Amino acid sequence: MKKLLNILTKIELKTSTLIIITFAILSGRYRPLFIHLFVAFIHEIGHGIMAYLLNVRVSRLNILPFGFYLEIDDLEHVHILKEFLIVLFGPLMYIVNLYLLHLMFRYDLISYLLYQQGLEANIVILIFNLLPIYPLDGHRLLSIILSPFFTYKKLKKVNLFLSLLSLITMVILAFRSANIIVYFYLAYMQIYYIIHFKEYYLSFIVSRMNKKIYKKTKLNTKKDYYRPFQNVFLYKRKLMDEKEFAMEILKQGLK
Repeated sequence: MKKLLNILTKIELKTSTLIIITFAILSGRYRPLFIHLFVAFIHEIGHGIMAYLLNVRVSRLNILPFGFYLEIDDLEHVHILKEFLIVLFGPLMYIVNLYLLHLMFRYDLISYLLYQQGLEANIVILIFNLLPIYPLDGHRLLSIILSPFFTYKKLKKVNLFLSLLSLITMVILAFRSANIIVYFYLAYMQIYYIIHFKEYYLSFIVSRMNKKIYKKTKLNTKKDYYRPFQNVFLYKRKLMDEKEFAMEILKQGLK
């Protein structure tokens, strides 16, 4: 329980969020914003609860102008089943939110209008988070599902293409000026991911050198990893384990 409560000590309030909350309070329109943030908070806490249960360390909880974002250290370095459960537990909090909103309305803690706004926010957040756009839950779930069929780098390129395509489609077909901060944030995250991809890949390789977390082995003739397996590489006419292959790749400078 102490570890779970520790998540609340790692909350980071963004300046842009503070400005928007201040304007909402001054204009008297803070109730819909707080209902939206409440629903988004429960969603992210779902990720945190499962991370706590699986002993995966949480870095911090960011409060963004449009919701929350829980940063979990090296999520792709843990067993893929653990990542799946952590990612899935966020959307599953949709049911918890329905129950909490019902209780608040039943005991007159919120008005009927706020209750309806909460239900709408709950559905919107669920659908939005299941879009295959980085770094949303839908992007991670798609990556997990496809990971047995694509090598790590190829999968990341496929998912990045789908992420960019989904973001462009969303902006074109469902553009709302009120969501412009969301669009800019997601666009920034795509650029950030592209710039830092080699760093992420290097970190992934190093993690595979230091520990074995998968029992099922896969004979691999490609110059890359299949994430949900313990890879045995047939490289340069000899068999290599993951550590030996990683050393070979690192010598070549990740080309």
